[in-house]
Amino acid sequence: MKTLVAVAILAAVCIGCNTSTVAPQNDTRPVSADGQVLNRIPGTDPIEIPQGVSDVQALDVVESVIRGTNPGDRVNHWVSQWRLEARDPANKWIRIGLTARSHYLCVCYRIEGGKLIPDVPTSTNLKQDGIRIHRKVPVWINNLKPLIAQRFYDLANAPRK
Repeated sequence: MKTLVAVAILAAVCIGCNTSTVAPQNDTRPVSADGQVLNRIPGTDPIEIPQGVSDVQALDVVESVIRGTNPGDRVNHWVSQWRLEARDPANKWIRIGLTARSHYLCVCYRIEGGKLIPDVPTSTNLKQDGIRIHRKVPVWINNLKPLIAQRFYDLANAPRK
């Protein structure tokens, strides 16, 4: 009986922890298709999508960087810690995750206004409270920007067949 009570208390605490990811009625932050609040972290930079690059191609670029499909993509150890988690071309977003030791960071890149905008719906062991989060998180997210921007440049300037 004590075990059952302990499980019930743990479940209630876990459910209570997840309530911070649901937007209050007057919250203007964007919400993902599954209802998670997308937190725009200060210090993270959106990435311009070049003219002529479609939304699907933009998502392909992010996926190819995370998967490391070009030579040199996985030279940096930190790139290999990112994983593709989900992709929804119809709603113009791709979700990737970073695992480093006991830390986990979920980043959702959404396409809006000709830019890839990084949002952080959730994290573990990174002291996240809405848009407040561990000071290194913007650095980790911005480390992907040069790789993605270079891939956009290569795609936009590729010879037309």
